[in-house]
Parts: sequence; structure tokens; C-alpha cells
Amino acid sequence: MANKTRFTIGFAWAVALTALALTACGERQPEQERPDVNVLQQVPIFPLSVLISTSGTREALQTTFVSGYPKDTVAAWYRRGLHSAGWRIVGDVEDPAGQITLHAERDGPPLWIIIENRVSPPGARYTLIGAVPDTTGGRQ
Repeated sequence: MANKTRFTIGFAWAVALTALALTACGERQPEQERPDVNVLQQVPIFPLSVLISTSGTREALQTTFVSGYPKDTVAAWYRRGLHSAGWRIVGDVEDPAGQITLHAERDGPPLWIIIENRVSPPGARYTLIGAVPDTTGGRQ
């Protein structure tokens, strides 16, 4: 439980620091387009990952990380970790190029994790994508 909390808190700090850096650089997003950082707040982060980018809108947030471990190790960790954190993996595919995409759901926003190998330096690059759940009942 302590590891899950540590990674969740670490992610929140990484997103907050990225938002602060973007603001300091003058690349301020309009209010209606600022990402909802709570979308990925409860998603565990693979140990020793480095955040390389964050982007999004009020409806979705995307964060990309790199790791020194291969994609299969990262994917296996997420398969176990998501299940133990109460997520249901409803999609798990590997395309012909070797990219793994996991789709998970639970109470709250859906989650997609896209994992691929990096050549240099060796390891994996993975992207977490979360979306705000539709509260309109599908009506516009």
C-alpha cells in the first residue's frame, strides 16, 4: 500500500511541476483547455520512470514516461498493478509493430496505456491517457 501511495503522490507532483514549468515559460493554456490533473491521479507509475511530457484538455490528460526496463516488463507490471488497484483490464492487444495497448476501467475515468520499446537508450516508452467520464448520459 505504501508503494501505491508513493507512486500516486509522485505522479501528482510530476504533473504539478510540469504545469508550473509551462506557466513559468509563458506557454499558458486557456482556462477551458487546462488538463484536469485528477484524471490520472489514482494511476500507479512504473518504478523509476521519468516523465517526459504532459498534455491534455479539460476532458482528457496524456502523460508520457520512459523507463530503463523493456516493454514486456512494464506491461506485466501494469497488468498486475492495475488489477490489484481495482481496475478491470478490458483490452490488451499487441500490434504487429510490437506496441502494447492496455485499456482499463473502474469507477471513474477510463485509462489507456500504450507501451513500446525504445532503441536508444534501451528500455520502454509508455503513455497514460485518461478521460473524464461522460456525465451527460451521452446527450449533447
